[in-house]
Amino acid sequence: MIRHFDHTSLQLVSLIVDERSMTKAAERMHISVAAASMRIKNLESLAGIKLFRRLGQGIAPTPAGETVARHARIIETQLDQLWSELQEQALGTRGRLRIFANTTSVYEYLPRVLDKYLPAHPGIDVDIRDKMTHEAVRGVIEGQADIGIIISDVNKEQNVEVRPYRQNRMVAIVSPGHPLTKLSRPIRFASTLDYEHIGLPEKTGLHILLKQLSTGMNKALRMRMVAEDFEIACRMVASNSGIAIIPEVVAVRYVQTLAIHILPLEDYWAKRSLQICALSFNELPPFATDLVDLLLADPGLEAIPDVSIDSP
Repeated sequence: MIRHFDHTSLQLVSLIVDERSMTKAAERMHISVAAASMRIKNLESLAGIKLFRRLGQGIAPTPAGETVARHARIIETQLDQLWSELQEQALGTRGRLRIFANTTSVYEYLPRVLDKYLPAHPGIDVDIRDKMTHEAVRGVIEGQADIGIIISDVNKEQNVEVRPYRQNRMVAIVSPGHPLTKLSRPIRFASTLDYEHIGLPEKTGLHILLKQLSTGMNKALRMRMVAEDFEIACRMVASNSGIAIIPEVVAVRYVQTLAIHILPLEDYWAKRSLQICALSFNELPPFATDLVDLLLADPGLEAIPDVSIDSP
């Protein structure tokens, strides 16, 4: 039955309880006493119970009337909160930003940018998912993600807008004296499959990619150890626990402090241009646009030309 209780009638009950007067409550609601009385009678008829009892000098709520008034106040507070949140979202000061991104962006690029973004947007919650490019594009198209960070192999027919982001190259890292260091460079990914690997968790896009590539070569990807992030992978390689395929930007940072060697890969997939995609950049909420602007203004960003979005 409560679904038939309209907001105005509930508000009226709350005011009558506060004022202990039908007349004063009606005045505050800017309705006639007769209209107020009719609303109360309709509520009592729907509820099947009296909400008020008349006294010599006014009106008093029954226990049922007190209950309705209490819930009416809760509803009023929730409606105020709803309106406030909607206003904040309209202004771009509150909301949820959903990002589907490739592994390198999740582990390497986004943390630095979010370090600036989050303090400036305290009302924005951020949800980041590690996704393959086709998953990120589908997520944006289906409304599961606001923006995606992808490899530049999006078809024009997929109806997403893209902006060039940055260049990204994958390399192999090995410990000093590893047999792979004796090969001419750059090396091929297939050569690394003769040795045990250290990789990221199996649900990450990079792990899935390497698994798919090795399967396509009819070789097994022997994952000796799973590391939580690139830093742990680098340290495990330095301890001679295996080899790893990681972004060059990460390898260059850790080669300065760890005993690892960087071996460039000549495979076509190892040299990649990243793009940011969205259904429409002009229609993104302001808080999403702010993050896109920060990503494109990242001091570490290489200037790259506009690239074709046709699949190779």
